[in-house]
Amino acid sequence: MQIATLANEMFIHMSLSYFQKNNASFFIDTFTTLYPKTPEKILFRALHQLEADTLVSIFHKEDKPYIITLRPQ
Repeated sequence: MQIATLANEMFIHMSLSYFQKNNASFFIDTFTTLYPKTPEKILFRALHQLEADTLVSIFHKEDKPYIITLRPQ
């Protein structure tokens, strides 16, 4: 799966969760569960792409994304 496609899917998931449950923060486990066959490195690159686009903020733990927060605008 391409990074941009994965990033879009992740963003859609977070947006729906925000609008349905008012949930703006997600642990990395959310995405490793949603995409179990996708290597962590690819997941991290997609998340960092969303961060570069200022759509999310990422809190890192041990140099890995840990908590991802949607930035509603």
